[in-house]
Amino acid sequence: MVPARPAGRRLVRVPEERGQLVGDHVHGIAHLLRGRERTTVPVEANVPTVREAVQAFVTALRRATPFPITVDDGLRAIAVADACYRSAALKAPVDLDPF
Repeated sequence: MVPARPAGRRLVRVPEERGQLVGDHVHGIAHLLRGRERTTVPVEANVPTVREAVQAFVTALRRATPFPITVDDGLRAIAVADACYRSAALKAPVDLDPF
């Protein structure tokens, strides 16, 4: 994960095998970069994500349906958040820890 702050914006770059996801959370934009190709990724309007996640979890419990977020997805999200905190503390890029 490579955080960057060009021109006062907050960018997050997530490199992976199939390309690189670049997002600007201040301006609400995201792009998938593959070689010289750039594809805009739709970004939904801001929503209180914790409330939405808890609501979906409670709904799944009440209806006895599968949870909307898998354990693996949850672990990946925590790994990304942890890498963000480490990168901010070090003021340098960090790798995602394998899980």
